[in-house]
Amino acid sequence: MKIIGINGSPRAKGNTRLALDTMGEVFAQEGVEFDILHIGHNLSPCSGCFRCAKTHTCTLPDDGLNAMYDQLIQADGIVLASPVYFASVTSGMRCFLDRIGCIDMNNGRKLRMKVGVPVAVPRRAGVVNAVDELFHYLNYAQMLIPGSLYWPLAFGQAPGEVAQDAEGIQTLQVLAQEMVYVMKVLDAGKAQVPLREGATMRKKYLFAAIILVALCVVLILLGLRQSGALTTGSTAEGGSVSTQTEVQAPITATLSVCGDIMSHSPDQRRL
Repeated sequence: MKIIGINGSPRAKGNTRLALDTMGEVFAQEGVEFDILHIGHNLSPCSGCFRCAKTHTCTLPDDGLNAMYDQLIQADGIVLASPVYFASVTSGMRCFLDRIGCIDMNNGRKLRMKVGVPVAVPRRAGVVNAVDELFHYLNYAQMLIPGSLYWPLAFGQAPGEVAQDAEGIQTLQVLAQEMVYVMKVLDAGKAQVPLREGATMRKKYLFAAIILVALCVVLILLGLRQSGALTTGSTAEGGSVSTQTEVQAPITATLSVCGDIMSHSPDQRRL
């Protein structure tokens, strides 16, 4: 069995790598191969061209992403690790998720039913948002996500500081153990329960939905046009019809309050 770790930090040897290495020690003890792919600064953002729907690969200038995707397909488990930048994952990790997600969505969802876990490395706050972003992708990719003793994170800013977070290290170690356990269960059960073929969006239903939305828009526009013709129409002699706006009587309301502050507050009396 094999696990791929994605290092979303710009630093190849920073605290995020240290968190991945902590999990790697557990994987080695369990006899699981573990490779780390460093995103670095090279990935371009997704252009939204959707050419991958035809080619099943990203057609942007080669920056290594297609090779990364091929390695993910061959793996049994995936660890998405990122430091926390402004309560989010790094821009490199965001580019990675957008492009890998788009390729996989248009390539038969090859990452489906793999075991995936998120790992975030914050300085202090904002970590829950970053973990949530990684969770969202793993869930959308239909991966299986085991848990640990706490949120999958370890604190650290200065070089090597993650190693001082005893609770974070334990959380990552348990996360690695649970990840391997689920992978072994899946492997043992393949003979008894074959992997079900994944469902894909039916294009005819999507086309029908687009037609229905377009029809609704046309009907709304026709209704608005007819309403405008009734209010600004002309008489049979060619004179314009004057429209009068009815002046509604003011609406009065009685406000019942309880408490000395409410009843004597000038702001409340103006209501």
